[in-house]
Amino acid sequence: MNERLKAQRKKAGLTQKQTAKLAEITERAYQRYEAGTVFPDVRIAKKIAKALNCLIEDIF
Repeated sequence: MNERLKAQRKKAGLTQKQTAKLAEITERAYQRYEAGTVFPDVRIAKKIAKALNCLIEDIF
């Protein structure tokens, strides 16, 4: 998951901080999702996908 998430973020041209802000989550939480140490719930996954302008299936 983490590589797909990171690839989509880079494709969108965003930093982790920018992505977290757009998804309305903390930067640290986003970093954990991208590192693969924690998995977001569906609600948060939807917010991240929206921030990256992609489908949940593209990142998780």
